[in-house]
Order: sequence, then C-alpha cells, then structure tokens
Amino acid sequence: MKKLITLLLTGILAIALLTVSISAETVEFTNTDLTSTYDAASANVVQFNGETNDYTISAAGTYLLSGTLNATLYVDAANTDKIQLVLNGVEIHSSSGPAIYVKQADKVVLTLAEGTVNNISDGVNYTLDEEGANAAIYSKDDLSINGIGTLTVNGQTAHGIVSKDDLVIVSGNINVTAVKDGLRGKDSLLIKDGTFVIKSGSDGLISTNEDTGYGNIYIENGTFTIESGRDGIEAKGALKIVNGTFTITTYSASVTADDSLKALKAVDSIHIQDGNFTINAQDDGIHSNTDISIEKGTFYISSGDDGIHADYNVTIYDGVIIIQKSVEGIEGFTVTIHNGTVDITASDDGINATNGESTTGQNREAAQAGVGIVINGGTVKVVASNDALDSNGTITINGGDINLTTQNLGGGTGTLDANGAVTINGGNVVTNDGGINGMQRPGGGRRR
Repeated sequence: MKKLITLLLTGILAIALLTVSISAETVEFTNTDLTSTYDAASANVVQFNGETNDYTISAAGTYLLSGTLNATLYVDAANTDKIQLVLNGVEIHSSSGPAIYVKQADKVVLTLAEGTVNNISDGVNYTLDEEGANAAIYSKDDLSINGIGTLTVNGQTAHGIVSKDDLVIVSGNINVTAVKDGLRGKDSLLIKDGTFVIKSGSDGLISTNEDTGYGNIYIENGTFTIESGRDGIEAKGALKIVNGTFTITTYSASVTADDSLKALKAVDSIHIQDGNFTINAQDDGIHSNTDISIEKGTFYISSGDDGIHADYNVTIYDGVIIIQKSVEGIEGFTVTIHNGTVDITASDDGINATNGESTTGQNREAAQAGVGIVINGGTVKVVASNDALDSNGTITINGGDINLTTQNLGGGTGTLDANGAVTINGGNVVTNDGGINGMQRPGGGRRR
C-alpha cells in the first residue's frame, strides 16, 4: 500500500511539474500582429486595373489594395519600416516569380478585409532569383496575417506562403494549394486562430530552422484540413498545440525510404494540451524525436506505422485516444498513462517500450535499463496481433481498467510481455491468455 501511495504521489508530482513547464512555454502575439483595424480614409489606396508592370511599396504605412495585378507586388522598404497591406478584394498573379515579394521591411502584415476574397498565385516553373524566392507569397522578413476575410493562395512552382523569419497567422480563412509546402516559416510558425485548408505536395505546415531554440510551431486554436504529400505538420524544433480541430491526411503516390509521411512531427518535444484530431497517416500519426505529452483531447488515428511514437517518453494525462489502425499503437522509451481512454488496434504490438536497440541474439531477454510501461489509471483497451503490452524493460500497472487481447498467442507472444518484471499493484486487468512473463502481484490488483 505504501508503494502504491508513493507511486501515485510521484505521478501527481510529475503532472504538476509538466503543467508548470508547459505554462512557461507562452507565445505572445504583438500588437502589430493582432491589429487588423485600419483607417481607410488615411490609407494609401492602390487600385489595380490589370497592370502588367511590377509595383513596389517602399515606405512604412497602410496600403489598401484592390483590383487585379498581373505582375509582382514588391515590398522593399527600410529595415525599420512596418507595413500593413490590406487585401480588399485583390487578385495578384505573377508568371515570372512570387506574386507578393517582401524584399525588406521590419515586418509586413497582410490584413484580410472583412467579406473579401483575395487570390494570390505565382507562375509555373519560373527561373528563381539569387534569393531563391519560390512561393506565391515570399517574405525575407517577418510576415503576419490577420483579418476575417479569405486568402486563397496557389503556389505553382514550389511553396504557398514562405517567411524566412517568423510566419504569424492570427486569423482569417486561409486556403493554400502548393506544389511543395503549404505554410513555411523558417524561425517559427505561430498560429492564433483561423480556418485553414491546405493541399500540398510536400509538408502542409513546416518551420525549418534547425538551430537550437528555433524551428518551433505553436498553434493556439483554429480549424485545419490538411492533405499533404509528406508530413502534415513538421517542426524542426518543438511543436505545441493548445487547442483546435485537425483533419490531417498524408499520402504519397510513390513512397521511398527517405519519405516522411507523418501527421504531426517534431524534432524536439510535442505538447498537446487539447483539441480534436482526425489523422490518417501513411507513416506515424504523431512522432517526436524526443518526448510527447498529451494532456487532453480527442484523437482518432489511422496510421501506416506507429500511432504515437516518441524516441524518449510518451506521457498521456487524459483524453480520448482511439488508434483505429497501426503497426504498433504507442511506442516510446517509456510509455506512461495516467488517465483517459486509450483504445488501440495494432497489427504488431499494442504498446511497446524500447530503447531502440536490437533485442535479438544474446540481448533478446535482457531488460533495458529505464525502459518501461506504466499505467496509473484510465481505461486501456488493446487488440494486437502480437503482444498487447510489450516492454524491453518493465511493466507496472497501478490502476485503471485494462483489457488486453493478443490475437496470435504462442511462440513467446502474450498480452503482457516484458524482459523485466511485470508488477500489478492495482486496477482491473483482463487478458485473453493465462500466462504473463515475469509477473509479480504485490496485492490489490485483479487479473482475469
């Protein structure tokens, strides 16, 4: 009993520590990002009438744009200038490069005027300049989008919207079709809200800077429908999602060993605080090269590989996670479930804990230090072709309603398979086999 209380207190402390850590990862949107209002009377009014010559904005201020421009709209101002471009029913198409090209400014804000539809597109296979500008909207400096109008972007040579610094989207109806990436921010991609429909031949959303502290993606809210030929959302740094509704499909006509077709992917950690996710991924559903933590949310995941995969630790605090199709449902160095509903269907193992090293040959039965599966509570149901719970270290169950089915019993396959000890301190554990490798039952648990 003392051991169980200690474990529960440890779990509660872990939750508290994570909450503090996550709450410290705040993202502040500046007044410039958030300001979508403008004074039409004092704005610089630019009415296009089908011109074919490039147009350049070279000074700070607010510019009210409407009409049709068949050339490039350049922003080339001082590096201290803030410029607001109000898209007020404008159509810009350039056959020879980006349609909107920010060469220099401190920050440019695209404000989508209420009730307007704005169409931006570049040409097909044009010759790139020295910068390599290859998007319908291309900015060398910080770029923000706000307002409540509609922005439709067609990136016909490569990307849809690119910022070589920070790309910030506060609001708006954003529709992007791109040969390669849909939304691409180098240093970061920050989204406060909005409605997004992204169809991309490569990544849907990506932040590309691999330097420490950069390449992060933060999403606070919004509705996202993403169909991508590679990863749906990819952060070269960390990915944090506070809330939102996500429908993500990844696909590729011809998959090679180098293709990554994950729905949510980060080199650093992934923190999900809440949200609704419908994922159909040709690769992993959710993938981090470090840790994944899920505090709450509803997830329906169908994956061609792992449903949820972290190279280090997977921690689930609450939520509803339905992994409808997977090779392995959840995989990590450690997998810890504190609460919630977890329902897994897997063609291999349901939940797998491993350090990634081979367990063949002499190391086949050796327990891997620190590796483990811990279930402290919640409802966990696993239907797996092979092991329901498979740990190359230990398995510990302290509570919860656990229902485990292994479809191919025998030959070393079972519902609870561990190279180390299997310890049941509490909870109700139902299995479809009678033997558990290494099981210890200190008391309080019930297995049927």
